[in-house]
Amino acid sequence: MENAEEMLQTQNPELMLNPWEVVPNFTYRGKRNAQNMVIEFGPQTRQKILSTNLKIGWHICKTKVYILVNRCYKCSRFNHKASD
Repeated sequence: MENAEEMLQTQNPELMLNPWEVVPNFTYRGKRNAQNMVIEFGPQTRQKILSTNLKIGWHICKTKVYILVNRCYKCSRFNHKASD
């Protein structure tokens, strides 16, 4: 995570990433113990990245849109929690 922004820019020169449009947020473990990284991009950069694969370290990574939605488990509606 510390050097993710620099690594994305140096290993993917064809994307011409602007340093102020790349913001690494966090990582988490997904299914099958795969490590996922959530990175925030600007709107023009997002279109470029979704159409290609990223090179990060020794890996070629697929890109997907990450959307986090709060959902109440009591009433099944969105944008609030059961405790609220």
